[in-house]
Amino acid sequence: MEWFPHPIIMAMVAGVFLPFGLNIIGAWASAPWIAIPAALVFLGISLFTNLARSFSPILGGILVAIVMTALTGQVHSEFFQIEFAQLLWISPAWSIPAITELSVPLLLSVVAVHNAQGYMVLRMADYKPPLTAMTWASGLGTIANALFRCAPACITGPMTAIISRPMAGPPEGRYAAGFVVGTLWIIAAIFAPFVVAGREILPAILINLLTGLALFSVLCNAFVSAFEGPFRFGDLTCFLLTISEVTILNVGAPF
Repeated sequence: MEWFPHPIIMAMVAGVFLPFGLNIIGAWASAPWIAIPAALVFLGISLFTNLARSFSPILGGILVAIVMTALTGQVHSEFFQIEFAQLLWISPAWSIPAITELSVPLLLSVVAVHNAQGYMVLRMADYKPPLTAMTWASGLGTIANALFRCAPACITGPMTAIISRPMAGPPEGRYAAGFVVGTLWIIAAIFAPFVVAGREILPAILINLLTGLALFSVLCNAFVSAFEGPFRFGDLTCFLLTISEVTILNVGAPF
C-alpha cells in the first residue's frame, strides 16, 4: 500500500464508485417524481453547512424518497413479512480447484481491492489506518464467515467512505458512526429475510438513487485525489481498466 502511488489507487476507487454516481442520473430518467425531489432536498441541505452538520443531507433525501415512493404507489407491501434468520453450519470440504480458482482470487480481491479502497479512503480523510490489523480482521472474519457460507470479511470502501467523510462530524469522533453501522448490521442480520424482502418492497431505483447520493461527495473527492498528481496517464489507465469490468483468471478488473 505504501509502494503504490496513492493517485493510482484513488483512480481505482473512482472507477469502483462511478456506477453509484451514474445511478443518480439513471434514477432521474426512470423515476423523476422520486429522484428529483430527493436530489433537491439532498442538495438544499448540503448548501447550508450548519444545517448539514446537525441534519444529514442523505437522511433528508431518504425521507423524501420514501414519501414520494409511497405517494406514487410503488411500495409493494404484500412482500412485507418479519422473519428471523437462522444460522446454517456448513462443514468444510477441501479441494485443490476451490483453493486455486476461488481462494486466491478472493484473497487478491479482498486485500488488493476492497481493503485498498477502505485504506485509501481513510488516508484521504487524514486517518492513519492500521493496515496489519485490518488484514488480520479480514482473515479471521472470513474464516468465521466461511463456516456459515457467507461472503469474505473485508473493509468495504463505500461504507468506510460514507462514515469517514467530513459531514460525519469531527475526525476524533467519527468512530461513533462505525459503532452505529455495526449495530445496524447486527440487527439486519437477525432480520435478514425481511432485509432481503426489502428489495421487493421498495423499487431498486430508489435504493440505487440513495446509494449514489450518499457517495456523491466521496466520488468527487476520489476524482480530485486521482487526477491532481503527476501520474495522470497511469491514473486514467487504471480508471479505464476498473470500469471495463474485464475479468482474467477469475480476478476482477479493479485488481
